[in-house]
Amino acid sequence: MPVQIFGTDAIVTTLNRALNDQSPAYAVYNNQVAQATSVGASAFALSFGTGFTTLTEDQLSTKLLTNLGVLPNAALQTALKDYLVQVGKANIGIVALQLGQILSGLENATGDQAAFSAAAVAWNNEVTASYTYSANPASTSASPVGSTDTAVTGVTLSLTSGDDFISPAASEAKFKTTANNDTILASTSGFLGSSDVIDAGAGVDSLKATLTAAGADAPGGGVGTPGAGFTIAPTLSNVEKVYIKANVSGGAGNAGAGDDGGAGGNIIVNAAAFTGTTELWSDGSTAAAGKAGIAGLGGAAGSITFSGIKLGMQVGVTGSSASATFDFAGASGAADAATVALASATGGATLTVGSIENLTVNSVSGTNNVVIAANLAEKVTITGAGALTATVTAANATVVDASALTKALGLTFTTTGTTAVAVTGGMGADTFNITGTLDAKVTLVAGDGADTVNINAQTANKITLGAGADTLNITGLAGVGAKDLDISTASKLAASAVEVTDFVSGTDVLNLTAGFGKAAPTGTELANIAASSSLLTAAQLAATTAGVSKSIAFQYGADTYILVNDAAAGLSVNDSLIKLTGVVTLSGASWTSV
Repeated sequence: MPVQIFGTDAIVTTLNRALNDQSPAYAVYNNQVAQATSVGASAFALSFGTGFTTLTEDQLSTKLLTNLGVLPNAALQTALKDYLVQVGKANIGIVALQLGQILSGLENATGDQAAFSAAAVAWNNEVTASYTYSANPASTSASPVGSTDTAVTGVTLSLTSGDDFISPAASEAKFKTTANNDTILASTSGFLGSSDVIDAGAGVDSLKATLTAAGADAPGGGVGTPGAGFTIAPTLSNVEKVYIKANVSGGAGNAGAGDDGGAGGNIIVNAAAFTGTTELWSDGSTAAAGKAGIAGLGGAAGSITFSGIKLGMQVGVTGSSASATFDFAGASGAADAATVALASATGGATLTVGSIENLTVNSVSGTNNVVIAANLAEKVTITGAGALTATVTAANATVVDASALTKALGLTFTTTGTTAVAVTGGMGADTFNITGTLDAKVTLVAGDGADTVNINAQTANKITLGAGADTLNITGLAGVGAKDLDISTASKLAASAVEVTDFVSGTDVLNLTAGFGKAAPTGTELANIAASSSLLTAAQLAATTAGVSKSIAFQYGADTYILVNDAAAGLSVNDSLIKLTGVVTLSGASWTSV
């Protein structure tokens, strides 16, 4: 919704929302308006900001950008922090006012600023609703912190099977929206169509629509009717939240051979004519194959696609196990960004996101289990407060960053080609299943929590375990399938080892899988290895000490190494070397080799 509040009202409301994330009571608001009118916008903003100068520049940057609704954006957060250092925290009120005014004008931004258009729409709605709250004499106390003050329930309107025109200017009450939170329902498939035109007006409004293209169950002695797929492209204005419940499941098979269920159809929701929509959800959708009968086959599931999505619009899946495709319009830049939100998305649904280089997966709530297919994504950021099990398919990814996720992460990721990938875990007890391709180095920081890392030895990976009792399982060691050791010099040998940091003997556990058992060197043999003139010499001596098809742990310098010797005598390129950085003493119970 375009800017609705102007002048002193806008200044006072903007400062309250940007810095307090709250709307003042009627009496307080009127006093602030009188003060701002008396001293001017700049002086009032300076005075308003004095109560926040005890915060650090970093805290102020986070607070302000969070309240404006433009996070996560690490680059912007850092830039604002640096700017506050430059201009001084005493000017935080003026900075807050300026940023609020800038954001309010970005609803129809293009180019790099298009990513802020959805946030601008939400911000203008928030300012309008906040003013409505504070200007109401019935508001005798401040709103709750974080409230967008749009909790005034509006009307509930229902679409029909015909062409519906809904707006604040409609002459009939059944088609007339209000300035409050309205809900528009299309509870029967076919009631939301391309000819419908909906303007929800002010407030934070929602559209909830049911769409069905499910295949029919097979009758006795016949084949179920396939679901009839379709595309809809309604025109929406100021409908902030859109929830689509689609059913494209296949029908059940019957007893006889050939009594197959009908296949589900394909549904496409074209969002090209959605203006002011900030959230687009697949809500409780179903896309399951039909149940097989005694001999009849279940019908295949159809597909759900959301197309024409504007950059900056958040897409999401809630309460659904159905796969979905999200296609963004205008994603032709080199660093387009999008967010996929998850709330109890279950069943391993595949969510396909096209043409986005910087993808954020926000595990908002519940327990989520999905496959993220984003082959153009170069950076995948995982955040949120909901547990997440995710298989990420991103052939161009160089970063998978889950450091902001507060619940447990189960991440399955396979590298492609020779592209190096940096993976960072979150704060919970995470599980990583990393399959590397030859020479595609993985740098993994597991993070806090009792993490489990499963990774193969296709390259010289670098693994930092972090706090907690961690378990590291390395497979594919030694032999022709493992990453070759470079045994030409000591330095090249060190560079071709798998490096593990933050390993704590007696707390963490390292399990090696190569088909080889552990050698049992004597104390004298280990001392001789430790006294070698170089790492290369130490590894050569360790190989001959261990013998063929054995793993041996030895200390060299300030670190412990484990050499996995293949079936050939002596050190060779087909052996594997693991470095436990900073580990001086390794207990036998802290590692296994099988």
